[in-house]
Amino acid sequence: MYVNNVPGCNINPTVAPLAVDELALIGGKDVHNITFRLMPQIMTDEVSVQYSYLGGKGKRVFSQLKILTVIQAAVRRSKGTATDDEIAAPIKKWLVKGKERIQRKNKGEVSEPAISNPFHS
Repeated sequence: MYVNNVPGCNINPTVAPLAVDELALIGGKDVHNITFRLMPQIMTDEVSVQYSYLGGKGKRVFSQLKILTVIQAAVRRSKGTATDDEIAAPIKKWLVKGKERIQRKNKGEVSEPAISNPFHS
């Protein structure tokens, strides 16, 4: 369920409750864990590197996206007392780690060296 209509990341008000329902099913043991599990369902790593929570370093501002309210609502389904700050902290960290995840993914996709076939010249 990627929301990649960047830069607006607008979500249809009719779809928002359905998105909250779907994301809330992901669950987790605490606010950090839940948020880290939700984010890849919302945004690809390639898109995440274009954002920082507050728009630092010339990046786009994640905290102004409407999808943030969906994330907050989904997290609060499991952890009803979660504050905005408690939800923002793991989002910030997840956004920062986007480049690392891409590098790790690409490192795993490096092709193995070809094995020479002695029977074929």
